[in-house]
Amino acid sequence: MDTKRKKYTIGMREENRETTGVFEKENYCEELVVQDGNLITARGESSFDLELYMERR
Repeated sequence: MDTKRKKYTIGMREENRETTGVFEKENYCEELVVQDGNLITARGESSFDLELYMERR
């Protein structure tokens, strides 16, 4: 799956995301759970929110 240009969220500080060189700054979202097509991401502290999201699908 090509994950470029996909919206995402992650439990990582902005400066750490930038340091990795992996994450596209313009596609980061503040939401706890983000779905963009087949890709679903959640922040580390949001595992319960992700579970609820998946149940509603």
